Amino acid sequence: MVVSGRSIAATLLVAAISLLAITVDATPLWFDRVYVLIFENTDYLAAKADPNFSKWAAKGKLLTNYHGVAHPSQPNYIAMVAGSTLGVTTDGNVNLSNMNLVDLLETAGVTWRSYSENYTQLTSSPNCNLATTIGSAICPNSGRTTATNLYARKHNPLISFTDVQTSSSRCNNIVPSTRLSVDKANNAIPQVVLYIPNQCNDGHDPGVTYAGKFLDSFMTSTFTGNAITGRTLVVITFDENSGTSGNQIFTALVPFGSLSITVGSTDNTNFNHYSLLKTIEQNFGTGNLGLNDVMGARSLELWQIFILLEKSWSLRIADGCWKLRVVADFHPTGEIVVSRNGD
Repeated sequence: MVVSGRSIAATLLVAAISLLAITVDATPLWFDRVYVLIFENTDYLAAKADPNFSKWAAKGKLLTNYHGVAHPSQPNYIAMVAGSTLGVTTDGNVNLSNMNLVDLLETAGVTWRSYSENYTQLTSSPNCNLATTIGSAICPNSGRTTATNLYARKHNPLISFTDVQTSSSRCNNIVPSTRLSVDKANNAIPQVVLYIPNQCNDGHDPGVTYAGKFLDSFMTSTFTGNAITGRTLVVITFDENSGTSGNQIFTALVPFGSLSITVGSTDNTNFNHYSLLKTIEQNFGTGNLGLNDVMGARSLELWQIFILLEKSWSLRIADGCWKLRVVADFHPTGEIVVSRNGD
């Protein structure tokens, strides 16, 4: 049956009162695991024109109106995990005492890990390495003649929070990218993955063509030909554009495993980094940070997230004797389709 958005709450409330108890499914709403892969400083059209970025966008959904929230780089990374730039306006080292995504994930029992290329952990506990940069080399096959600083702390946002820096268990989740293959082999990939390429592979120094070649290699080796179980979402995004007006950036959602997203589709809704954070919060039921992940003018509302990921919301109503599972599919028309199991 089809009901209006206005009547759905009343309909479910009557059912709830009649059946005495309501419990919400603990299963993640749309995806079981998410990888967030972040590239650097590229205009939307330039990334879209690259054959490798366009190739992977065509395997899922391209967000054609997604934006960074600041310049330069670091405030965007902070925003992705804190719901605000927290007053950060430069790429210099910061040590922040604010709540962040890790606090929400751990409280909700959701596993996480941040993998950074060329990062090295300290040998003493807590082993977070707070160095500004680590490693330097000429980007291979780039045509460049000057060396690039490979790991950059400004691109590794979680390490700038003091409740991560001072925690041995949390520092153990800020790891070199080489750990990813180990975790795959041990079937130990966490539910939330941040993957931070070095400043060659993210295109920071050699540009988007170089980054696109890395993207294709990474996606192929990490996902194609491997048994990906469950609903896995890969978010391919950039921190910011080159500085042009609007800060529009390329962002694509690529499904693996049993996750269903219409292949080759687009969405022109106005999204930004706070939208991504809110989607993760809503998916895993972590609550929020009370900042732009809730209050921002461009943050996602609940109905928008359903359109974004084309999945279903479910409510289980039980009185201890039997259960009715109600599934509501949200559509761009504003209609909500409600059905019982088997309908």
